[in-house]
This record gives sequence, C-alpha cells and structure tokens, in this order.
Amino acid sequence: MDWNTGPAPKRPWSLSVVSPRAIAISLACLLVAACILSTGYEVQPNQRAVITNAGAYAGIADPGFHLKWPFFGAVHYFPTDTQQFETPQLNTYTIDNQEIDAVLTVQYQVPVDEVGYLFVHNQGYEQNLRSMVINEWKIAAGTVNVSDVAEKRGALVSRVDAVVKERARALYHLDVTDVQLTNLDYAQSFRDAQAQAAVVKTQIEQAQGLQRKAQIEADTARITASGQANQAIEQARGLAESTRLQADATSYATQKNGEAQATATRLLAAAVASDPALADYTRAQRWDGRLPSSIYAGAPIPFLQTGH
Repeated sequence: MDWNTGPAPKRPWSLSVVSPRAIAISLACLLVAACILSTGYEVQPNQRAVITNAGAYAGIADPGFHLKWPFFGAVHYFPTDTQQFETPQLNTYTIDNQEIDAVLTVQYQVPVDEVGYLFVHNQGYEQNLRSMVINEWKIAAGTVNVSDVAEKRGALVSRVDAVVKERARALYHLDVTDVQLTNLDYAQSFRDAQAQAAVVKTQIEQAQGLQRKAQIEADTARITASGQANQAIEQARGLAESTRLQADATSYATQKNGEAQATATRLLAAAVASDPALADYTRAQRWDGRLPSSIYAGAPIPFLQTGH
C-alpha cells in the first residue's frame, strides 16, 4: 500500500522533450527572418551606397529602398552633402622663423559620380584631404614675415583655398567648396614684443606731437616778432619821413622868410637912398621912446641935431 498522496515530483527539462520537427521549424523561421533583415536596405537622399557581394564591388545604389543578397551582400554608405572638418592647432614657422598657431576649417563634397572610385581607391579621403590642407598652410605661412601675417591673412587663405581645390579634385576626386582660417594666434614672445612696440610707438607719437607743438609756437613767436619789427620799421620810416618833410618845410619857410626880409631891406635901402628923411622916420619907428640914462661926452642924442 502506497501512503504517499502528495504531488508527483517534476522531471527536469531536457532537449529530448522538444521534438526534432519543432527545432527545425524554429531554425527555419530564424533563418528566414535573418534573410529578410539582411536583404533590404535604405539609402537617404544625401547619400549614395556602394554594394559589394562577398567583398567584390557590385555597383552604386541611389536614394530609396533596395534589396541585396543576404549574408554575402554588404552596403557601404557615402555622404554626398557638404561635409566639414577642422584641423588641429597647427604650429607653423614664418619666413623670419617666428611661430604662429592656426586652425583651418574645410568644407567639401563627395561627387556622386566619384563614389565608386573613392570606395575602390581612396576610402580614407578625408584624412588625405586633411593632410593636404595642413601641408599647404605650412607652405603658405612660410613665405611671409610674422608681422605681415595679419595684413596678408586673406591672401594666405585664398592661396591655400585655390591650391587645395585644384589638387583635391585631381588627386582625391573631391570637391572642396571652402577653406577658412578660423583661428590665428602668435607666440607669447611676439605678443610681448608687439605690446612693447606699441608703447614705444605711442611715446614716439607723443614726442612728435610735442615737437610739432614747439615748432608751431616758435613759428608763431617768429611771425609775431617779425610783424612787430616790421611795424617798428614802418613807424620809424614814417617818423623819419615826417621829420624830413617837417625839416624841408622849415627850411623852405626860413628860405622864403630870408628872401622876403632881404627884399624888404633892399627896397627900404633904395627908399632911404631916394629920400633921406625916410631914414629918420624908420629910426623913429624903431625907437622905444627912452633916452639914455647916461650920456658921455661926444655921445649922440637921438633925433637931436645941433649946429643948424
């Protein structure tokens, strides 16, 4: 008699429990799912896809949904819109052996008709293009003095841009659309020298300003002195001319007065000679009416005639 009335013990799971038919069906489903998932692929509008079968180049796929061989087929995507990369900080020496640091930004495109060539011959096209840009910048920067870099920055970038566009198309089958110098920095020693030069330049300009001011003041003083001297000369010349004219007038008046007196004396002498009484009349006109206070023996007495 069996007294064990509890539940029967569970037997451990075993692969032998699953039938071979179920396993085969499951594997077939997984294989079909894997085939479906590995067969379809989609290319975006800004892409082209290179298709390979077992590693061999098979063709280019345009944007849209496509099918490929499962497992053996592979898809390699290439962007065809504008791509951009930035160089690391480039330490470069100018022609006068001065250091500058620059960062360049490059924009480029993969031509649609060159996707197959790039896949076969130049899959590392961006790294190759980056190396070219760095090399061309170092060549261009090595042709100018450090003091001219800022002034000729545009010309340097234009030179690099032109060379890179031409060589990138010829060597790497890429279209470079733009090269920009996004950062430029100088060595600390050069910046210190520039700052000192700016201070010296300011001091020189201040000294030149003071010199020009002193020159202006000297010119003003000279012009003022010259004007005052000319004024004094003109005043002296006027005074001398006035004195000369006054002397000429005085001399002329004296001359005329003497001539008049001589003429009067001559006429008076002629009149006295013709009429002796006129002489007494003239003396009477000149007599002041006083008699001499002392009369010496033999001294004449005016207008007193004796012996007649």
